[in-house]
Amino acid sequence: MQTQNCKVCFEEIKDKSFHHFFNNTTICCKCLAKFRPKFKEFMFEGVKVLSIYEYKDSIKEKLFLFKGCFDYELYSVFLNIYENELRIKYKGFYVVFVPSTDESDRIRGFNHVKEMFKFLNLPSLDLLRKVGNDKQAKSTYLERKKIGKHIVLNKKVNLINKKILIVDDVITTGATLRASINLIKSLKPKTIEILTMAKREFDYSLGGKNIDVIK
Repeated sequence: MQTQNCKVCFEEIKDKSFHHFFNNTTICCKCLAKFRPKFKEFMFEGVKVLSIYEYKDSIKEKLFLFKGCFDYELYSVFLNIYENELRIKYKGFYVVFVPSTDESDRIRGFNHVKEMFKFLNLPSLDLLRKVGNDKQAKSTYLERKKIGKHIVLNKKVNLINKKILIVDDVITTGATLRASINLIKSLKPKTIEILTMAKREFDYSLGGKNIDVIK
């Protein structure tokens, strides 16, 4: 039987969980535990959102290595372990990727959101484009809230009777997702849902509350 090593700690994956047997995973149980999956559901702008992790600690570190340091081999460690559950949950949806700028993708050599979510194996629609080159990682809370103005429609497509799944790596203030939702709503889809790898928590006493958590 061929052995497989964890792409995070590089140790052989030995103590396999249920998910390891039934999903194409490249992360060991010990490293997954450090990611602390939460599966948090909430409503944003009237749209259902599912975020798998909180954006901190190991998740924050590994995303920086993948997205910021161009460590492509990490693309599968975040979500692939839940591929069967997520494929079932979003069966029949069309994926819309929240975009990076063309320049960012060129420098990185890949689009990190597309690579992270390609395990879904769902049809995708290239509807959105990001203009400018604002970096959220170095922005303040108030600056992040303005990021959405850089998201524009790439093309107009009739989405009547189509179920749309918007995917992104991290939800912060929600400005990017708000812009994406409004643009896609203008194309009249049947329904919209959102899946993000992680959600960043802010002290909303400093900037206002805009997310209502499902109880």
